[in-house]
Amino acid sequence: MGGAHHHRTIYGLPACVDQRHFGNREPKPTDQMNAPTDSAATPARLYALIAGAGMTLGGIGGFFYDASFGTGTELASDEILSLFPTNGWENILHLILGLAGLALASRSPRAYSLGAGALLTVFALWSAAVTDRGNGSLLDVIPVGGKLNALHLLLGLAGIAAGIAQERRSRNSSASPRKPS
Repeated sequence: MGGAHHHRTIYGLPACVDQRHFGNREPKPTDQMNAPTDSAATPARLYALIAGAGMTLGGIGGFFYDASFGTGTELASDEILSLFPTNGWENILHLILGLAGLALASRSPRAYSLGAGALLTVFALWSAAVTDRGNGSLLDVIPVGGKLNALHLLLGLAGIAAGIAQERRSRNSSASPRKPS
């Protein structure tokens, strides 16, 4: 009868497998380009992280002030730190936008910065148009006010600027000649 064959293994792979194909190789130039994340501190990434964290915290903190989801004549709101009107709807919007920033900071920071920046800018301008004597609401759902409008405008323009700066930085770094090594 034939005896059992015992094969020597290394880390679960047969010893005859060339280990250079499993992690012990020199990196290829394309490895960095295909990497799913990039940890460089860019304007768009910093915006996504800082604005994302701030809006997430603001959304969570807002529920301690007012968690109501009333609409129309039932619309109620309170002010965070006596500055920014909030309610449950506003808190949810901040949470969605903030968590999106944190999630996209490593994969698509420029897209997030430009998208969130445009959204917040439009939101601020629309809010300013419906604010009367410092107060108002969008679609009878989201409370708005002068200081909140200014904050949204500031965050919106900062996002757009970060996205544009990211584009210029990318263009400049790809245009610079590289020295052969």
